[in-house]
This record gives sequence, structure tokens and C-alpha cells, in this order.
Amino acid sequence: SQNKIPILIYLGQSIKNFISNNENIEDDDFIENLILNHLNSEIKLNWNKLQLFEFIKNKKPFFLFDGLDEAVGIKPNLSLLINNFSKKYYNSQIVVSTRFNSDEIEKISLFTITLLPFTDAQRIEFLKKWFKDDKYIYEKVINHINNNNNIGDIVRNPLLISVFCV
Repeated sequence: SQNKIPILIYLGQSIKNFISNNENIEDDDFIENLILNHLNSEIKLNWNKLQLFEFIKNKKPFFLFDGLDEAVGIKPNLSLLINNFSKKYYNSQIVVSTRFNSDEIEKISLFTITLLPFTDAQRIEFLKKWFKDDKYIYEKVINHINNNNNIGDIVRNPLLISVFCV
């Protein structure tokens, strides 16, 4: 099977940056333009829309749009735009995360689940299993989390800690 390429976009910050750099943004292809802006500014790809379209069509990447709850205040119709994107690129995997169960997530026609946060003991157990073949990396990751409270606060659920481990 083909490995999917993950694309993580922190919606709140990405949309702020995108809107501040683009005066007159239309809703048509907003998500594609947001992704393109992210790939070009963060990863320095210098792609155009056609290259992005071909990438999505051929590679079928895994999109993780993180922080819907933070971004709807900036772009109120974001749920609708993500929904339209998911219908247009129905062969791509799309995950949308939000810290709160809100009406916004219900507007997106994707399967929804609620992830409860890990306790410290559960997080340690998860990391032990993730890095079972590399104790050195496990110790480095645990120390990094313990020494950086902001990271420890963020990587509390299985989805975000998995992204962190990758």
C-alpha cells in the first residue's frame, strides 16, 4: 500500500498569516490556497495551484487541520469550506481537530469522535509502546516533555502525541 504524506496545518495561525498576506481572498478554493500558502511559506516548496492539485490527486495526502475552535473566529464559514474541500478531494484522508465539542464540527460531514486527554501515566505508557525499540529516543522524548511544560500541555491526547512522535 502507498504511504500517505501527512500535512499538518494549525488552522488559527495559518489562517491569520494567510489572510494578512492576501487582501482579497475569495472563498472559492480557500482551503487549497491555505494549504498552498502553508506549503510554500513553511516548507518552501514554491508550488502553484496545478502542482498542488496533482500532488493531492496522485499522493492522496493525509490532512490534519488542527484547531477548528481557534479558527472559526477568524474565518466564520471555515466549517463549510472544509466540508466543500472534503467533498472535492474525497479520496484524501482528512482529520479536523478541535478542543471543544462545538456546533462547528457538526457542520462538517466527517465522522466525529471525542478524544479525552491522557493522564500522565497513560502518556508515559503510550510513549513506551511507541518507542519500544528505541529506549534512548524514549528517554529523550520524556525528558523533552518534562522540561517543556508548554509541549506537555499540548501532547495530551492520542492524536497530538502521535503527531509529536512522528
